[in-house]
Amino acid sequence: MTGLRSKIARTTINKILDTLSDDDYFNIISYSTQPLYIDKCSNRTLIQANIKNKERLKEAVKDVEIKKIAHLDRALEEAFALLDVARSDGEGTQCNQAIMIISDGSPDTYGEVFEKWNRPNITVRVFTYLIGREVKDSREVSLIACANKGYESFVCQI
Repeated sequence: MTGLRSKIARTTINKILDTLSDDDYFNIISYSTQPLYIDKCSNRTLIQANIKNKERLKEAVKDVEIKKIAHLDRALEEAFALLDVARSDGEGTQCNQAIMIISDGSPDTYGEVFEKWNRPNITVRVFTYLIGREVKDSREVSLIACANKGYESFVCQI
């Protein structure tokens, strides 16, 4: 994801962060070869969505290097593991959990990951944001959201 798609992805992340309140907890994981928390201080933990933390991560998003290889399955494993630990340790508000995927397409629905972490009860909702006008692999991204009580969005411009 490069050029305008990269800019749209960063703007989408910022808009999602703007919807969070002090009662929410979050983190941002970039994914290429390996999942990477964009803020080293909040590695493998959920952080409160207060103004200071949201602004810090908005700044960190600017420095994320977007590469051609995207191993979404590894990022999903990391995100589910993070939420699982938070749920078992009583971190966060313990209300609803969600994963937001921002992508320009996916060659797979990663059914085995969702089967392992989100079945049979689907405790984590998955929302997908598909970036770009002429995207490939949109069907898979749609199926990911649909199969996990989420919603898909197409983001074409800023």
